[in-house]
Amino acid sequence: MEKSESIFINRELSWLDFDSRVLALAKEKTVPLGERLKFAAIFGSNMDEFFMVRVGSLYDQTLVKNNKTDNVTHMTAAEQIAAITPRVAELQAKCDKYFQHLVTALAQEGYRQYEISNFACPGHEGRHNLLYWNCKDYWGIGPAAHSCLGSVRRFWPNDTAAFIAGTVQEQYEGPCNAEDYLIMQLRLCSGLNLTEYAARYGVRFDAGQMAFLRHCAASGYAVLDGDTLRLTPTGMIVQNAILEELI
Repeated sequence: MEKSESIFINRELSWLDFDSRVLALAKEKTVPLGERLKFAAIFGSNMDEFFMVRVGSLYDQTLVKNNKTDNVTHMTAAEQIAAITPRVAELQAKCDKYFQHLVTALAQEGYRQYEISNFACPGHEGRHNLLYWNCKDYWGIGPAAHSCLGSVRRFWPNDTAAFIAGTVQEQYEGPCNAEDYLIMQLRLCSGLNLTEYAARYGVRFDAGQMAFLRHCAASGYAVLDGDTLRLTPTGMIVQNAILEELI
């Protein structure tokens, strides 16, 4: 019997195995529905951190090109990234599938998805958040508070003592422009009214973008209903990729 070179596995691949067990709880039907949704969210948060910290560090090592290896499995940074990539793709595909099942299950319990990351019983949607996503006026007062009045965004500095002393003023942040409006409207399940978009900002999608949207609709990622463009639950998952083609 050949002796194994190591009793350990690569740290990054081990971490992905751990996160796969977190994700498995999002599928487990004996776990209460709300908790399953939390586990799916924890998986996503963990994966964000994994890429920002661990994969980011490995990528930096590839730029140095010193072929330094992991002291346990003797894998170079490039080899670790090559091993991580298909495993992440597999796990993310599972998470996307589980999340769509959870959206359906929540709707059956009366919690309708009305925004990319928000669910509520009809009539109980977040009124302040809807103002924000629809680029309507809201006024925030206090340290770190943000406002948008007349399509102009402003904020107060995050300094409680200075705010109480009256030594700071509200600061200009920038306009609520066409890109902001597009991003916010496609977060909402109600979608983007193309006529209103053109009337407010003078923006219309070009022929290539419209062809892309028709492809999205044919593939189940979006619905083009007259003047309204809205993303399906499947489309919500890849919203960033869709926005890249439209901005």
